[in-house]
Amino acid sequence: MPSTFTSKFGTNYGADDAEMGDIRKLISGPNARIVALDDEIRLLRQRIDNLLKERGELASFVNNHTALLAPIRRLPRDVVEELFVACLPSRNCAMSFTEAPLLLGRVCSSWRTIAWSTPRLWSQLHISQPIMYVEDRPAEDRLRMWHEEALALLRDAFIAWLSRSGDCNLSISVQCSQYPSPSDIFGPDKQGIVAALLPFAARWEHIRIMDITPEDFIRLQDLPALPRLRSFDLTEGYYRELSQPEFWHAHNIFRAPNITRLRLSGTRFDPLLLPLRWESLTDLSIFHSSPPNMPFYGLSSILEILTRCPNLVTLCSWLNTFTGGVPVLNHDSVRHTQLRGLQLDFGGDIYPLVEQVCSHLVLPGLEHLHFMGRAQSEDRTISTHEELTSFLGVMEHLTSVEIFLDLFTRDGFVALLSRLPASVKQLHLFPDSATWVADREFIDYEILELLSRPGVIIDTLSFARCTSFTDEQLLAFIHARMASACPLKQVSVHFKREAERDILPELLAAYGGHLTVELDYRQRPVRQRLFPFQGLQED
Repeated sequence: MPSTFTSKFGTNYGADDAEMGDIRKLISGPNARIVALDDEIRLLRQRIDNLLKERGELASFVNNHTALLAPIRRLPRDVVEELFVACLPSRNCAMSFTEAPLLLGRVCSSWRTIAWSTPRLWSQLHISQPIMYVEDRPAEDRLRMWHEEALALLRDAFIAWLSRSGDCNLSISVQCSQYPSPSDIFGPDKQGIVAALLPFAARWEHIRIMDITPEDFIRLQDLPALPRLRSFDLTEGYYRELSQPEFWHAHNIFRAPNITRLRLSGTRFDPLLLPLRWESLTDLSIFHSSPPNMPFYGLSSILEILTRCPNLVTLCSWLNTFTGGVPVLNHDSVRHTQLRGLQLDFGGDIYPLVEQVCSHLVLPGLEHLHFMGRAQSEDRTISTHEELTSFLGVMEHLTSVEIFLDLFTRDGFVALLSRLPASVKQLHLFPDSATWVADREFIDYEILELLSRPGVIIDTLSFARCTSFTDEQLLAFIHARMASACPLKQVSVHFKREAERDILPELLAAYGGHLTVELDYRQRPVRQRLFPFQGLQED
């Protein structure tokens, strides 16, 4: 609409007395039109509301009848049960209404009836015990009372859960509390949470107990050999002194005839003294906690384990020399043709240990190798990486190598790259985290070029805090490899510096879903903020 005041819009101009009358006359007509439009809009909205109400009634009528035609309501019960089982997570089920099977029971009464009476839905369970120390609080303390109520609800919940599992084999994982039970919630004499699971032990197939208490561990000792048990994963949640009695070696649970997977982590025990059926094991993991008086655990034990376990496929263990140097190993080399995965965690004087491993193990079928460690010095020798290079060079089926760089000098690592088996497709490199070992940042552009040479089929690379190349050099390397006969699939680099340039947009635009790139940089220091009102008080 035309107006003589258009030039004044958006300014701080104020009308004088004469102009005020002109403005009032100018807007009187539009104001009247606005009132008329508001009345018309009100009528139209009322009409729309009536139409929406009618539509809602009709839609409700149609939907209620259409629901009766839904195919899922006509499915046989056995098909519904299979669909419900397919809804279970791949891990053990948490006691949460956000996932199956509890979620299925909240849809309708018929689904709840089917879910509650399908034993397979309740044969997997994860139990997480609240971790809280309340034993020194009085019985009437509110926090202690809340904690005991929570434990009682947890006990009733997992007993009801497992009671629905019929005669199915059970897969159970338990995160225990390292603190003692404040009362007899799980059994007399303040028994722990594992005591409440013992009535179901005959049906255990896969059991994992994390941070088990001494009292619960002792109660496992009297279990009979469990015929259904196939995997057992146990972690002690405390340190035992050398003066305390040893009770690992007397447990009947290790006599279970069908155990194939065993993972143990404790303060002190000798796996060779466990009453196991060694020939049945295919997956074995042995780790020790590390109190100051940790006894020596050397390669001789690993060699004996491999000798006893002809069918072993995966072995994870720890080797250490924390109580002294590496003793002379009077043991012949061991050849194991079934082993596919080897993970060793070295501690103490790691370099002689690595040399012993490389000179005494012959693993022609190995596919995955993972060496990690904590060195006590930088006394590496040329023979260390020479032995390791020779050890890896003869493994024709090796596909994945994960190794810490403190085993190498730069020249030694270059030699390793030149002799890596042509079958290796994944390479993960990381430094020792110990502060007494100098940083190893010799993964530079020259080494990236070695990884671009013809014949290299490595498609997954991971460098953690060990690089000295620039962002531009990394970008050039990735472009070169993506244009090669064997393009990269995944690259992960964790820098110890700040970003120089954001190269991710260019890589995403060029390769999209064909390449996964993860770049992690040291964050810029947070600039301190000034607070001008800090300390100011009102009078």
